[in-house]
Amino acid sequence: MKNSGEKTHTDIVREQLLSQRKQDITNKETGIKASFGVKGINKMLSNTAINKSIRNGFTRDEHLDAAADIKSLFENAKLYQVTGDDKNKSASLKSVKRFISDMDKNKFAYITVKESIVNGHRIYSLELQEIDKAPLDKGKPYSSTYSNDAYTALIVSQKESTSKENYLKYKVGGLLYMPALQENIVAKIKEKSIPCLTSAALCLEDAILDESLTTAEAELKHILNELLSVYEKSAPDNPLLFVRVRSPKHLLHVANFLGDTQKALTGYILPKFDLGNADAYLKAVKDVNSLTDAPVYIMPVLESVMLAKVAKRGRVLEELKNMLDGFKNFVLNIRVGGNDFSNLYGLRRPVNATIYDVGIVRDILTDILNVFAADYTVSGPVWEFFGENKEGSWAKGLKRELNLDRINGFIGKTAIHPSQLPLIYDSLRVSKADYEDAVQILNWKDDKLGVVKSVAGNRMNEVKTHGRWAEQIKILGDIYGIKD
Repeated sequence: MKNSGEKTHTDIVREQLLSQRKQDITNKETGIKASFGVKGINKMLSNTAINKSIRNGFTRDEHLDAAADIKSLFENAKLYQVTGDDKNKSASLKSVKRFISDMDKNKFAYITVKESIVNGHRIYSLELQEIDKAPLDKGKPYSSTYSNDAYTALIVSQKESTSKENYLKYKVGGLLYMPALQENIVAKIKEKSIPCLTSAALCLEDAILDESLTTAEAELKHILNELLSVYEKSAPDNPLLFVRVRSPKHLLHVANFLGDTQKALTGYILPKFDLGNADAYLKAVKDVNSLTDAPVYIMPVLESVMLAKVAKRGRVLEELKNMLDGFKNFVLNIRVGGNDFSNLYGLRRPVNATIYDVGIVRDILTDILNVFAADYTVSGPVWEFFGENKEGSWAKGLKRELNLDRINGFIGKTAIHPSQLPLIYDSLRVSKADYEDAVQILNWKDDKLGVVKSVAGNRMNEVKTHGRWAEQIKILGDIYGIKD
């Protein structure tokens, strides 16, 4: 028997958590700051919570160890569900958010966070689960009440790490569009004959006439079959491959038609993504991923008239983002249709003007960045001029627009000709000073100060203010290199 003065495991964990109560913990994926109070501590350490974990195959000590590690678990958790439901029907409740956090291999923790008007986000409960015992129903239809259902989160947690997803979303870079019927695609990729090719879109939509679609699909399957041996090697210099489909129904058709050849793909491009088709697209994405071992990623394109109308644009963009947040781990880039928006107003920018000179389109793109850029990688609009002379007006104009893209928050760009790729690639390289400062910030050692001189000694680095910038710069530098 334990002496009356001897502390139990529960006592030790309770003391540790009490010392951390009401301290903000930031979830890395969503940026949500949450804390826990005495009520949350009592809930996590209650016999009810512990017994749930025990029924799920864990020991009492494993549950208590997880509770002691709640800070790290929440920081690295993925959001998988957002609802407004609460069995207590609290008038001050704004939402109930549920997160999932990997612990070890097939083990993970469910974390429930309640958001109230008075207390903000508070960590409320903890439960341990094993993936093969998770309450998943693969036949369950997609529900719009889910911001990211457990099924989606678990697929990603088993398939890929967050670091891989971060790498891929920046590797897209200059996305070269080509019709799925274009000749020599296989040879060009195998021989690596296109300089600076990091990703390619095989188009079945606008680039293919309706009467040629069946032929194009068959050719696409042949191309991917020829490339399977190349992509099975997973070489880091293989360009990412995407297929631009026509509709949600077409996405399902193409995925089924391609069969095993789909293994050469990174994912699909979803054109004209808006409130009229978003539910159907996301349902299709979920269905496609339920049948694969590796994740099938998506890149929605915001380009329809619904997004251009200023009176409703903000609401529409926010609704689309809320829907995509449920599939965030599958979204590599948000793409924009600069030419589509220009066409709505009968506009076309000349070679000596950038998209930022077209005020009505610039405002649409700025609103898209405002809503999405904090949580997603947003790629810049296509530049439609090209040529062989790298000092020509087309190149000077592209360089100007690429510079403005980066300043405003776009990363990467749609390319319509191989001659554009080296300029896009070069725009994604980072300066030596930026890279050194990014490394300094990401490897912060000082446990007292949050600010320090830059490596070059000519600006100030702040670990809290510049953290996200540093992560981005480090990844871009690792992929595209460092400028002298």
